[in-house]
Amino acid sequence: MEHKQEVYAFWAKEAEQIAGDCGYKAHQIREFVREYCKKLQLTEAVEYAVYKEFVDEFPSSKITKNYFHTVVAKSWETGIDNKNITIIKLNKQKVTKSRKRRKI
Repeated sequence: MEHKQEVYAFWAKEAEQIAGDCGYKAHQIREFVREYCKKLQLTEAVEYAVYKEFVDEFPSSKITKNYFHTVVAKSWETGIDNKNITIIKLNKQKVTKSRKRRKI
C-alpha cells in the first residue's frame, strides 16, 4: 500500500508542475534544442533532424512536427535553404513571450 501512495504522490507533484507551468512542452523543446546543439557545437541546425532527435529522446511525449516548428520559429530565427530545408539559426534567438492561462 505504501508503494501506491508514493507513486500517487509522485504523479500528483508532476501534475502540479505541469499545470503550474503553462508552457511545459514548449520549455522542454527549447531546452532540448539548446543542449543538443550546444553538445554538437552547431550554430545552424536542420530543423527536421533536431525534431527526430527530440522524438527519439522523449518517445512518450506526443509532440507533432508542426508544434515543434511553431515553438522553434517563435524562439529562433529560421530560414529555408536552396534545397527547401528549414534551418534553425541558433545564434539569433528571439525574445520569448509566455502566456497566462485564463482562470475559469
